[in-house]
Amino acid sequence: MNTFFKAQSASLFASVFDLMITFISVQFFGVWVITGSLTGTISGGLLNFILGRNWVFKAGSNNIHKQFIKYLMVWTGNL
Repeated sequence: MNTFFKAQSASLFASVFDLMITFISVQFFGVWVITGSLTGTISGGLLNFILGRNWVFKAGSNNIHKQFIKYLMVWTGNL
């Protein structure tokens, strides 16, 4: 159950980070809304991958390339 709560926390942190990057890109740097949203989504996805790999599942010693390809396949559906 602890892993579940860690995964949910990582997802929440990544979502907040996504929103912050989108907001800052659009409001402060004047980036087009769609570009800002895409930048935020990619940033949040990368943060979620890093948190999931290192904090939630403690899989930092495993092959990062295989993990990233699997994550990318699932994450692309979310995008």
